Amino acid sequence: MKITLVKDREFYRSVLAIMIPVALQQAINMGVNMLDTMMLGSFGEIQLSASSLANQYYSFYQILCNGIIGGTSVLAAQYWGAGDKGRVRETFSMALRLTVLVSLFFSVLTWLFPAQIMSIYTTEAQVIEQGVRYLRITTFIFVIHGTGFVAAQLMRSVGQARLGLMVSCISFVVNLVANYAFIFGKFGAPRMEIAGAALGTLIARTAEFATTFLYILVVDKKLGLRVRDLVRSTSAAFYKSYFRLGRRCWSAMPCWAWA
Repeated sequence: MKITLVKDREFYRSVLAIMIPVALQQAINMGVNMLDTMMLGSFGEIQLSASSLANQYYSFYQILCNGIIGGTSVLAAQYWGAGDKGRVRETFSMALRLTVLVSLFFSVLTWLFPAQIMSIYTTEAQVIEQGVRYLRITTFIFVIHGTGFVAAQLMRSVGQARLGLMVSCISFVVNLVANYAFIFGKFGAPRMEIAGAALGTLIARTAEFATTFLYILVVDKKLGLRVRDLVRSTSAAFYKSYFRLGRRCWSAMPCWAWA
């Protein structure tokens, strides 16, 4: 096998400009997900286990969001490279519509069957009870986090890799402060313990959502995305192209992503 080394320094600068923000974003996102578990440690194993198990369920939802991003990011990058901004905006619209559908499904499922969901992971009644408290509030996170997450990830395809990092930093700080306030009852907030962890995450994801779409719809001038673009219908042929690419992305997904 012949290995060819690229000697163009500009190439490596371009790669690092994308790779470093993406790597940092992933690390911070993991930190946001871990904050609930870390800050609930002082309340004993029951709440700690409930939060951890509930987040495993939420991780499955995030995998589905990554599946949506996989196919749409390829389409967006192709159209962006061809200079077809209209098609890029159509790709964003399709991705957000699919995300909303998946998010609503998980929201309804979580609201109606939280105990059944927790019973998949454990048979301990106390853990299930605490997990239900957590999942009830998580119900309101799916649409907010899913659409914001997908939109921020798609902005990488149009050369805006730093947006995801910026949003993740904001989310981490907000989650840290909100968790501290509502888990332990600080700054005049009620002491909610595991429910406070879920509420803190909801507040952080709301801040993440607001920052993402404020940037995309107001600050960004390259893509020129507007609200009317997000609600515009997408052709059936466009969906076929997406699902064809999406199947390839899902089949290429590494096994560790399903763990």
